[in-house]
Parts: sequence; C-alpha cells; structure tokens
Amino acid sequence: MQPTAQSGGRQVPRHSPADRRRIVAALYPGTGEAHHWWFRFSLMMSLSMVVALMGLSENSAAVVIGAMLIAPLMTPVLGMGAAVAMAWGRRLRHSLSATAVGTVGGVALAWALTMMLPSSDRALTGEVLARTSPDLRDLFIGLAAGGAGAYATSREDVSSALPGVAVAVALVPPLATVGFTLAVGRTDLAGGALLLYLTNLAAIVLAATVVFLVTGFVPAGRRRAPGIRFGLVALVVGLAAVAVPLTARTLGAVEHAGTTRQVTQAALAWLSAEPGLQLGAVEISGAKVAVEVIGPQAPPASPALVAALQGILGPQSAVQVRWFQTGTSSDASRSPSSAPLTESKLRPLVQAWLASAPGGPNGTHVTDISVSGDNVTVALTGPTPPPSASSLASLMSTTLARTVQVSVDWRAPPTSSTTVPDATSTTS
Repeated sequence: MQPTAQSGGRQVPRHSPADRRRIVAALYPGTGEAHHWWFRFSLMMSLSMVVALMGLSENSAAVVIGAMLIAPLMTPVLGMGAAVAMAWGRRLRHSLSATAVGTVGGVALAWALTMMLPSSDRALTGEVLARTSPDLRDLFIGLAAGGAGAYATSREDVSSALPGVAVAVALVPPLATVGFTLAVGRTDLAGGALLLYLTNLAAIVLAATVVFLVTGFVPAGRRRAPGIRFGLVALVVGLAAVAVPLTARTLGAVEHAGTTRQVTQAALAWLSAEPGLQLGAVEISGAKVAVEVIGPQAPPASPALVAALQGILGPQSAVQVRWFQTGTSSDASRSPSSAPLTESKLRPLVQAWLASAPGGPNGTHVTDISVSGDNVTVALTGPTPPPSASSLASLMSTTLARTVQVSVDWRAPPTSSTTVPDATSTTS
C-alpha cells in the first residue's frame, strides 16, 4: 500500500525515497554516465527515425508503429515534466537539451534520408498525410498519453503500459514527416506535422508535471517552491499557444464538412434528371468544385450546377466535371493477338471514329495515343464530347481482329465557369 501524507486536511499519496530514486534513474543519467547516456540516446533516436521514415515512404502503419516503440524521445520529455514538478533546474536543462537535439537531429536525418530516396519513393503516402493535419483531438490524445506515461513511470506495477503510451502519443513519426515533407518541397505540410509534434510535446510535459505532483512524487515541503509555479504557468501558456491553431483547424474542418455535404446534395440533385449517372468524388478548393460523374451517357450541362453552387460558395463559383464513360465492346470475345499495336495502325481508326460523330470531328483532334499491350489510351481535346467510347473499342476490335481495351481522355478547352472543362471516358 502506497504511503500517504496530510496536506491541507487531505490525504495525498507519498512516494518513498526508494521510489523517487527509481524514477530519477529511469529519467536521467547517473553520475558519470552522461557520455554513455547520450550515445545510447543518439543511436536509438537515429534508428527510430530511419524506421519511421521507411514506414512513411512505404505507407506501412506496422513499420511506423515499430519506430514509435524503439524511439527514446519519451524519456527526456517525461524528464522535463518531473524536473518542472520538482523545480530541478539542472535536470530540466538536461532534458530540454536532449529533446532539442532529438528534434533538430531527427528532422535533419529524415530530410537527408528522403533526399537519398529515389523520386518514386517520395510520394505523399497516407501515413505521411495523416500527420499533417492535427486538430484538437490530438491535443487531448497528448494530454491523456502524457498523464498515462507519467503515471506508469511513477508506479512500477503499471510500467508495462509504457509501450502503449509510446504508440498513442507518436512523437517520432511527426518529426520524420517534417523532414520528409521539407525534402519534397511541401513546407505547408511540414508546418502541419511540426504543429502535431509541438502539440504532443506540450501536452505530455504539462500532463506529466501534474501527474508527478498529484501522485506524491514531489515531497510535501517542496510543492510550494516558486519554480514549480513558474514552470506550470509556462507550460499552460505553451499549451494555449498550440491550442489556438488547433482550434482554428478544427473549426475549419467542421465548416468544410458542412460545405461538402451541401455541395454533394446539390450535385445529386443536378444528376437526378439522368438516372443512369452516378456521382463520384466531390472535391472543394475555395470556390472551385471538382465533380466526378460515372455512367454511360454524358452528364447534364453544368450551368445548372454552377447556379446551385453560387448559393453555397458565392458568385465566383467554378465547376469542373470529369466524366468517366463506361461500356463494353461487342467484340470483347475475340482472342488477343500477339502482333504489337502501334500508333500508326491506330491513328487512322481514331480519325475515322471521330469523323463518324454527327457533324464530323467539330474541332476535336488527337493529342496523344499511347499503347501498352492491348490497352490503348487516346487523349483528345476539343469543344464537343467525342462519340461513344464503346464504338471506338468495337471499331478497333473488328478491324484488328483482337480484343482491345480503350481509354478515351477528352478535355475541352476551358472557357468559363459554366463549361465542362474536361472529361474522361473508359471502356473495355
């Protein structure tokens, strides 16, 4: 049973001297061990950053979790909380130094490793993007995880929870994300990842300080030290500083979700006159809306949709409709041929297909024909939609006596917000 002490008429827990020595040994290097402590910390920090960066690059959540488990950064961060609670200036400086070295060195290492990766491995994966948009939920996660980490450190019987705390609070992956996004030139995303890291850092230190104070780590006679009050005020101010942008991001996300819901409902109403069409993805960027339409026939004219969106996004609304036309060639049962397809064979067929449209090509011309095996992609530009993509697949399959899969990418020249700027048709 943990001993208690009287404080203002209340029974408060009290750690024994042995408990305090154990906690101090876990958070700070002993006398004469500073050199070895720094070596171990630097080595494990470097290894955890390598693992985290590879996990982000491969979009592997399991690898990123592994980096969280081996990262040593939680020790000096909790050490800052204990040092503030006890008003230990020297130990606070040590923990601050270790955290600063781990932070700057981790970002620099992640940047250097990213620059050495081939360009194909520098994609903004889901694991990267997940750490670039923090909100108030991350603040509460940091507070809860910091409190849990301090409590698990102060109580030997629950120290097994520390690996879970390391996974929950995730200090190293945001640092790796900062270095990664800086290397690929996305300073906006790097700022979001840095905000997530600072949120976790401030929340952990404040929560750890409070937990060390209320669990009896601090002797009763030391709790009134001026340094403790100053440290708590500084931590609260730091937490408030990161809470302001987090609150703004949270409110912005709520507003964006409401706008997206209204725009989606307007797009569904716009398509309701064409039962064969389905609404795909809807993306909003300011007053610009990109809408995906899926179906065999062309989408309705966009002015009606623009008019509906002007009531939601304002008079400067602009709409971009991307049309995915689906169909099946009537000659799909033909056996594939081993003779290679070439652009010279296909271009006359594409020109004949365009000429078959009512009124002829009407200014539509071929910008590119690419071939990969039996897959053909035809890029077109012009003011009017092309004929049915299924008719092109049938023409090619019949003329070439083979199964041909065709993708038609049609883009109209942008003229105003009431036109359909581009559409894509696919058929096989």
